[in-house]
Amino acid sequence: MATEIKASARTETGKNRVDKLRQRGLVPCIYYAPGEKNVMLTIDHLQVSRLYFAGELAGKRVELEFPGGDRRLVTAIEVQVHPVSDQVLHVDFVPAATA
Repeated sequence: MATEIKASARTETGKNRVDKLRQRGLVPCIYYAPGEKNVMLTIDHLQVSRLYFAGELAGKRVELEFPGGDRRLVTAIEVQVHPVSDQVLHVDFVPAATA
């Protein structure tokens, strides 16, 4: 069974607004799918950090719950981490079949 991550919708873009999300304990992420509009999301910092440092996020299949309850099997193709603090800064997801 794949690890589950619950995501929330986000409309904030730009460095200052995204930094404020991080201060609230959220990690901005995006879901890219061929033929679909990109979906901007946020996920809980503690959950994503635990998964990342346990080796269960980057390149692994996870079940992402979108706003509205839609669940999809996805792969984290890129996880950006701060070089000094090791804070997870951003995650890019794609459908698991395309990774």
